[in-house]
Amino acid sequence: MQVPNESTINARGLWLLEQDGRSPWRARWSFLGLPPRYLFCHDPANLGSVDVCSECLSILPWMVEPDRLASTLSAFAYRDPIDETLKALNYRGDRYAVRLFGAPQAAAARDRPRPDVLIPVPLRPGRVCSRGFNQPPLIAKHVGAKLCCPESSREISRTRATPSQTTLHAAERRHNVEGAFIVCAEFRTHIESLGLRRVALIDDIFTTDASLDAAREALLEVSVVDVQRWAVAKAMPTKSTMPT
Repeated sequence: MQVPNESTINARGLWLLEQDGRSPWRARWSFLGLPPRYLFCHDPANLGSVDVCSECLSILPWMVEPDRLASTLSAFAYRDPIDETLKALNYRGDRYAVRLFGAPQAAAARDRPRPDVLIPVPLRPGRVCSRGFNQPPLIAKHVGAKLCCPESSREISRTRATPSQTTLHAAERRHNVEGAFIVCAEFRTHIESLGLRRVALIDDIFTTDASLDAAREALLEVSVVDVQRWAVAKAMPTKSTMPT
C-alpha cells in the first residue's frame, strides 16, 4: 500500500479544520451533544469536532487518493487502529467513531465532483435489529455535513434478507447479493425531475465490493449516470484478519 505524503495529509487536516466551522451546529454536536473524544491519544485536539488530533490523523493508515474521476474511494486501509475502531462502531455501538470516520471520508473526497446525494447501502433488516442501529446512514450523515451534500436512505432498499457475507468467498459474496437491491418506485419515477445524475453509495468497509457493486447496478438501471462507491476502509490483500 502506498502511503500519502505529508503534504497530502496536512491538506486533509486543514480542510477538516476549515469545514468544522462551516458545519451546522447539529453536525458539530451530534449524538446528544457528545463532545469530541480523542480515540487514539490524550493530547489536546486541534481538529474541531473530529475525534482525533492532527498528529494521530497523520499516522493513520490512509489510502493514497485515486484519480478524482475514479468510481471508488476509501479513506483508510483496514488496518490497526482503523479495524478495531470500526469493530467498536459495528458491534459495540461506539458512535463516536462515526464522526471520526465520516469527516476523513469527506476530506478524501474534497476535490471530487460533489454528488447530488449520498445513499448509504442498506443493511439486512435482521442485522439492524441485532445491532440496534444502522451505521452506513450515520456515516453518510457526517460525510454529507462536511461536504454540504444531502444524504437519503429512501432511494434504495433490499429485496430480500441475504445471508451474512462474512464467511463467504468473493464469488459467493457476489452471488449472495446479486439482485438484492431495488430502487424505490418514487425515486425511479421522479429521477428526471429530481435532477440526480451523480450519487455516492456509502458503506463502512470494502472487502470484495460485492454489496456496493450490486447496489450500483440497481441505480445504473434507472439511468443514474455516475454512481460512486465510497467506503471508510478497504480490506487489503496482505491483511491477515479480514473484516467480520
